[in-house]
Amino acid sequence: MFHTGMERIMNKIMIIDDSEETRGLIKKSFLKNGNMVLEQPNGTNAFKNILKEQPELIILDLNMPGKSGIDVLKEIRNDQRTVYIPVIILTGGEDFNKIQCLEIGADDYLNKPVNINELVLKVKNLIDRQNIVKGLHPLTQMPAAPLIEKLVRDKIEKNEVFVYMYIDMDNFKKYNDVFGYVSGDKIIKLLSQILKDIYETHPYDYFAGHIGGDDFVVVSGYENWTEIAAEITNRFDIESKKIREELLNEFNLKEAGNLPFVVLSVAAVTNVTRNITNYGKVVEIAFEVKKYLKSFKDKKKSMILMDRRKDPIVKE
Repeated sequence: MFHTGMERIMNKIMIIDDSEETRGLIKKSFLKNGNMVLEQPNGTNAFKNILKEQPELIILDLNMPGKSGIDVLKEIRNDQRTVYIPVIILTGGEDFNKIQCLEIGADDYLNKPVNINELVLKVKNLIDRQNIVKGLHPLTQMPAAPLIEKLVRDKIEKNEVFVYMYIDMDNFKKYNDVFGYVSGDKIIKLLSQILKDIYETHPYDYFAGHIGGDDFVVVSGYENWTEIAAEITNRFDIESKKIREELLNEFNLKEAGNLPFVVLSVAAVTNVTRNITNYGKVVEIAFEVKKYLKSFKDKKKSMILMDRRKDPIVKE
């Protein structure tokens, strides 16, 4: 399992509570942990300020004079600009509205008086999970660019040996133009599933991410990279051809005509032979190799190429 370790230096937390004592207690604890804390003494202008500040998390009192916590929660969950913000409800022990709050979309709740240690842990867990979700590609639910970059940077900093495989689809745009993006997504999801399945055969020293569009990345160890690359390309070539035939039949296209095969260009880079000190160099080398692979036109099968150039060995 890949853990991001992506804790933010400062999280912006908003407390909406009419009790100055409760706000002060919570604020003190979160400021001590390096967070930014915003206070709202009631629900009247709360949503307006939520839109303005866009906090990472909201701690919301249920019972407030004027606009109640339920009313504010409904506003948060009914607006696309705030629907994703985690909300923890604070309630009195006698409240019967907890179920209603969860139905509306509250993420968690705590009874008053507040157990600060429990609240701090709930907030941390929700923000950590939210940061991971934000780092996933919406179509494939695979780690996207920020998480890919962090993984590679960590390996560089720790001097770990790795192979970075930049995977690009040839002729994918043609399929979108002919069949529409919904049908094109079938091919994206195919590659995504293949990359996810490889976790079963290579549970260690393997990571797969989706940069966007038809661009994917695999990071592996040096010893197993050729086996992994071959498994990806062989399976993709077989199953993508099946999708090609299905689409031709679905759209009643008797002749394939100029419709090319969708194949993969796998550009591999390793720090075994190259002196790689930053993520930018990894990407630069990968793009050079990919450009060369793309120069081969009318490919009927996927191609894999490792950058074999060597940098001088730098001795400490």
